[in-house]
Amino acid sequence: MSIFKKDLLFKMIEEGQIKSFTILGLPKQELVETYFNRKDLIKFLESKNIKCNILDEFDRTDIGIYFPSVGKKQYVDVCSITINKEVDEGEYNNILALFDEVLGYYQTDIPAKIINKILGLYKDEPLTFNDMLILMKDNQSEIARKIGKSRQLIADMKSGKAKMGIETLALLKKEYPLLPWDEFIESFVNN
Repeated sequence: MSIFKKDLLFKMIEEGQIKSFTILGLPKQELVETYFNRKDLIKFLESKNIKCNILDEFDRTDIGIYFPSVGKKQYVDVCSITINKEVDEGEYNNILALFDEVLGYYQTDIPAKIINKILGLYKDEPLTFNDMLILMKDNQSEIARKIGKSRQLIADMKSGKAKMGIETLALLKKEYPLLPWDEFIESFVNN
C-alpha cells in the first residue's frame, strides 16, 4: 500500500492536483544531526539536490521540516517534511531519501498540531472531523459537491449533530485519498 501511496502522491503532483504535500517518517541520522545542531538546513538540502527557496525576510522557506514536541518532550525519531512548491521526480525521490522509513504520504501541508495527533502524541485529543476538514482545503460546499452530499450534512458532522456514515467516509476517502484516514478511523473508534 505504501508504494501505491508514494506513486499516487507523485501523480497528483505531476498533474497539478495539489500545490503542497507532507511526508511523515523516520528521518535519516544526517537530517537529525543537521536539524538539531542548528546547521544550515538550506545548504544541507541543496547538497541532496533539493532546491529550497527563501520566501521572506524571516528566512521562511518552501520546505518545512518539523520534529514533534509535546510539552518538554522533543521527539527526534520521527519528523515531517512539507513541500510547498513544484518538484520533479528526481527531487521527489531525493526528498524521500531523507527518511529511513516513510510512515505516511499526505496530499496537503499539515499543521504541527495535527501531525502530533496523527502520531497519537496527545493522550486525550484524537484526530477529529474538524481536523480532517482543515486538511481537505476545500470549503464545506465544495466538499459536499465533490462527494454528492448536502452541505448541511458536512456542517452537521462538523458540529457533532450528525455521525459520519460508512458511505460518506468512503466517498471522502475516495475524493481525498492521501489524508490520514486510518488514523482518523482509529481515533473515531477508540474515543
